[in-house]
Amino acid sequence: MIPGVAGLETLRVHHSPIRPDHPAMGWIEGNPFHEEALAGARMASIDFIVNTVNDADNRVVAVVAGDLAAAHAEGVRLSRPLWHCEAEMADIVVVSPGGYPRDIDLHQAQKSLSVAETICRPGGTLILVAEAKGGISKFASWLEEAGSPAEVVERFQREGYNREASAKAYYYAKSLMQWEIYLVDLLCWGIGCVPCSWFLSRISSRRSMPP
Repeated sequence: MIPGVAGLETLRVHHSPIRPDHPAMGWIEGNPFHEEALAGARMASIDFIVNTVNDADNRVVAVVAGDLAAAHAEGVRLSRPLWHCEAEMADIVVVSPGGYPRDIDLHQAQKSLSVAETICRPGGTLILVAEAKGGISKFASWLEEAGSPAEVVERFQREGYNREASAKAYYYAKSLMQWEIYLVDLLCWGIGCVPCSWFLSRISSRRSMPP
């Protein structure tokens, strides 16, 4: 419901330190990020929604409509058999956003890292496979200006969310502090499989596609 019915100031508050520090994919009940989004929609008098439930082939398998909380909860219930699975913790996790448009840039591709983090042991290795044809996206400057991932985290805690999508820089930085991360592009930048520490230090030269 937020950001759909919110302005930048509301987004700045909602997308700042209120978000959980740990991976929270699939966590609905008691999730402050979700609860604040719901409260914001109520304040805007949103009283009816229509959502679809899609399968892995992007086919619509169900439609839910009605009260925004009840309809969303029903959509979650219908989605779990399609999208929820049990997995053992691992030392190495290879993850992909699932192709276009989910990996159109590294802004969108980060969401798949949040999933991988839930099953990778601390100190393990995450390998992100993404085409990222659109490049790094707006948060590039945050990484470029930082001397370390810790600096990005500290800056986000001070400044919060802004138009540069600082929350994405924050999530990448937190991941880099806990796991060894490799980026595998699909012939877009021609960099192959490289450690994200290299990516962090060289980001200014990779802010757009080569000719």
